Amino acid sequence: MSNSTNPPAGDAVPSPGVPPILARQRPVPDNQLDAAGNEAYKALFSLLQGNILKGHGRDFSANIFVEFSASAEVVADWLQAEALGITSAATQLKESIQFKKFGIPGALFKNIYLTAHLYRYLDIAGIDTAFADPGTPGVPVLPQEANFLGGMKVAAPDLSDDLPAIEARQDNGSAEPLEQAYLEDRIHALILLADDDEGYLQRVTREFITLFEAGNGVNGPLGTVLAVELGKALRNDEDEGIEHFGYVDGRSQPLFLASDFKPLVLTDDGGIDVHKSREKINEKAKKKERGDIHIWNPFASLDLVLLPDSLAGDANAFGSYFVFRKLEQDVLRFTMEEQNLADSLGLIGQDRERAGAMAVGRFRDGTPLVLQSSDGMVPAKANNFRYDGLDAHLQPATAPGAASDEDGLRCPFHAHIRKTNPRQSTAPFTGPGPEEEQEKEDRKRRITRRGIPYGSREKAPDTFQALDDLPTGGVGLLFGCFQSSISHQFSFMQKTWVNNTGFKRAEVGEDPLIGQRADPDANPAQPQHWRAAYGEEEVMPDVEFPGTHPVAFAFSDFIKFRGGEFFFAPSLAFFRKLPGLLP
Repeated sequence: MSNSTNPPAGDAVPSPGVPPILARQRPVPDNQLDAAGNEAYKALFSLLQGNILKGHGRDFSANIFVEFSASAEVVADWLQAEALGITSAATQLKESIQFKKFGIPGALFKNIYLTAHLYRYLDIAGIDTAFADPGTPGVPVLPQEANFLGGMKVAAPDLSDDLPAIEARQDNGSAEPLEQAYLEDRIHALILLADDDEGYLQRVTREFITLFEAGNGVNGPLGTVLAVELGKALRNDEDEGIEHFGYVDGRSQPLFLASDFKPLVLTDDGGIDVHKSREKINEKAKKKERGDIHIWNPFASLDLVLLPDSLAGDANAFGSYFVFRKLEQDVLRFTMEEQNLADSLGLIGQDRERAGAMAVGRFRDGTPLVLQSSDGMVPAKANNFRYDGLDAHLQPATAPGAASDEDGLRCPFHAHIRKTNPRQSTAPFTGPGPEEEQEKEDRKRRITRRGIPYGSREKAPDTFQALDDLPTGGVGLLFGCFQSSISHQFSFMQKTWVNNTGFKRAEVGEDPLIGQRADPDANPAQPQHWRAAYGEEEVMPDVEFPGTHPVAFAFSDFIKFRGGEFFFAPSLAFFRKLPGLLP
């Protein structure tokens, strides 16, 4: 048997309409872009916006949402000029190399994302073809409306966003600026600025807002700044990113680049040798992980996140769809319900920590619940696991650490990380065909997350604090993700997996963290099913789910959607050509 990952490695035959460079089943040689034979990758990096294939890495960000009112010609010229400051993937790579070599951090990071409203405002022809996003026909519970052209508000029924609640807040004057912009379909563009110096970033953001709304002396005002959302990274003492509930966040991302692996060993057919290669680890951590990938290989080909930017008129031009959602977290209620759940399960002592882990799928330090019944795993944030007992070749796993949890006796089916990344075939929820083909389809539904926490609090999330110190709002996550299809990836994940109370078994319930119902007041959450025991212990023969999980407890509604939008991150070639695309 080949040592390359499944599906077969090398230059796989791409799907119709997918350029071969996007379908290659090997990591992008980003550390050898100047080498002979890599000219196409080098051209792609020079035209691609940064932050897509690898996160920008800055600790502070300003997300500026704008609406244009100037003429199409003025807007196109401004975007063309403003795009000169975009951080390309090539520049991001160069700055990363220089940081490792000289210790000099990168410059101010900048991206520009556009909405379908902006393309229509500029009256650009051909957008229905350029941004066709039909998803996958014949799949149960497939979203029908969620795509870039329709926008996020149109997709509310499929995403189960609580529009009535946002409208009520708008009516009583308590809606946030981003919520108002979302409701009124006013967002034309998102300008992302990021830096490691918070004060500098705020000054640059202030200058941008002033020039945008007042003009630069040549042209008048360009439009209105609708909202500004400021992000601030949170880290634990292992330098791992965490969110406001205190859990390690950002683990298990699709990896596209050779530099994401250390070492990277290729097989004779050009694929990844999953037994000799390892995922690059956090070298700053005191407890370093191995980074093994022989059970779960995080590699993804570029077609997971990129699609041709056909309006740019350049074969090397690619872009990506970007989903932005502001998610407010009620930390106090979440923490109290963790304790109530532990009480309902009769958990005592250290076992009480397992209540929250059964909702998330990991303990706060990142220890996967499927691998261990308590936290403190050394190292904590392991990623080399599945739930079906198979390895990266979809063969029975025999290596140490392999886990089989087909009945959810270790990690419940409803756990957040199991809902959003099932790590096994999700038949029949993916579609018809052999399970191996459905496994490939499931991997194609992964998203590339680029979120960052927002809001201030008295004490860091990972420190001991009294209930009075825990916020009930004003903090949360500025969720962002890149993908090549909103319908096939983010929207499918939210509707068919996260919100679906029957995935992957009947009566599983919704995702305890990000599961939603369109009108939660009139439609209370169905309880999820829980069990105090861990693993195979205390399971009677022939007892099936939910009988294996005898405690019904509704654990939900801790996160509130506060507005967002669907965007496209165009190539730099598009911005250069933009004035010529106007009618």
